[in-house]
Amino acid sequence: MKAAKLEPLQEAIENDWRDSISSMEYYIDELEKDIDHGAVMNTGVIRDWCKEIEGLLTDLSQNLFTVDEPEWFRDSDRQELEELRQKVDQLNGKCKNIMTTVH
Repeated sequence: MKAAKLEPLQEAIENDWRDSISSMEYYIDELEKDIDHGAVMNTGVIRDWCKEIEGLLTDLSQNLFTVDEPEWFRDSDRQELEELRQKVDQLNGKCKNIMTTVH
């Protein structure tokens, strides 16, 4: 009986978690587009632009690394989260690369 009562709660938590991850994935994809565009921007504005992007990436990274992963979550959910963490790290490297090319 106890497990039956927990199922709706677990399902609600999973759905909320997936919605949050999906939102972060959307913003990461948008930042990736911005970073790709930034690679061809005027060098006079790149430094300030990169600092802004790095701040956003730092915030996203902190959020991704503090996301709680209940033990009953599927491996595919954990894998998706790990892939997003790696993508943020890659984008951070890409942004730093752009910065080094303008110095």
